[in-house]
Amino acid sequence: MVNTRRRSDQPVHQGSQSHAVHGIHFNQTRGSGFEFADSMHQLHSVIVSYCTGDGIRLQGDSEKADNPDARLRGAHVAFCEIRVCDGIGLHLLHASDCFLHSIDIGTTQGHGYVINGGNTRMTNWKAFFAGRLTGTEASDGIHWLGSRGVIVGSEAQDCGGNGFYLNANSLSTSGLLSDSNGVHAAASSAGFVLDDVTNSVIEGMALDRNRSGARTQDYALQYLGTVADNIIQVAYRTPAVGPENGTLGTGNNRIVVGS
Repeated sequence: MVNTRRRSDQPVHQGSQSHAVHGIHFNQTRGSGFEFADSMHQLHSVIVSYCTGDGIRLQGDSEKADNPDARLRGAHVAFCEIRVCDGIGLHLLHASDCFLHSIDIGTTQGHGYVINGGNTRMTNWKAFFAGRLTGTEASDGIHWLGSRGVIVGSEAQDCGGNGFYLNANSLSTSGLLSDSNGVHAAASSAGFVLDDVTNSVIEGMALDRNRSGARTQDYALQYLGTVADNIIQVAYRTPAVGPENGTLGTGNNRIVVGS
């Protein structure tokens, strides 16, 4: 079956551009005339490099959430590599119910991944050298802003800022590795930053390799905002819990942090 909404087995190389251009941009904000509730974009086996904007952007319209024609939902992105982007590696902007699998992103100026949309599932992905395109930005491996998500078997390594920044509720995560991030952090950085995270399961490990003279993440775990009603298990080989610039709620947090 020929599907005009699927793009696969394609290299995308932009070369030099004078303005911000995304490598691949699915833009649902203007509507598509699609007949189903979910737009069902598919993107498989793609290499994207040298973009002056985001590597891959999937974009819906938050102001038209009740209009199926303007919603970006149900996209599948798999087996993609993204290298050398001035923006974000993979950017879900008001895009929900997506499936992201086996994606490898390295050397971006912005965050490796930004997930702004609910109910997304991510498995087997990696971000490295986020914020290190010009050597100045404290960008995170992943910047997660969507609730009701699943993250499994994933890694952030050698990024400028935090490994995993999570600002959501009802997340289920396991097998996360934050390795030697915080390279360009102006203040403290952490393997896992939980910002107003509630009703979630967070499981992973934070470590720093022995690299002479290299700044790496200061803490395994840091809290911002109100963090309550979670199960949190983070093993570490860095200092354990960072300064609590927020409040640990009185709910059922269970925190296991050990070397």
